[in-house]
Amino acid sequence: MLANMPSIPHQEQQEAAEQIHQLISTGMRSTEAIALVAQKIREQHQNHREGQSISTGFRKLP
Repeated sequence: MLANMPSIPHQEQQEAAEQIHQLISTGMRSTEAIALVAQKIREQHQNHREGQSISTGFRKLP
């Protein structure tokens, strides 16, 4: 497992993969897209652990 990367359900993994592919299709480098989505997941899970309300999904890019 990646450092500081929480376990996420399959549906969330699928959404993350779709978002990564969408970012790549807009011209972003794959490493940047993966890092961006991974950071978003870490932040969401950190907020959840701290008891804050979080969004359960990824927003679709325009």
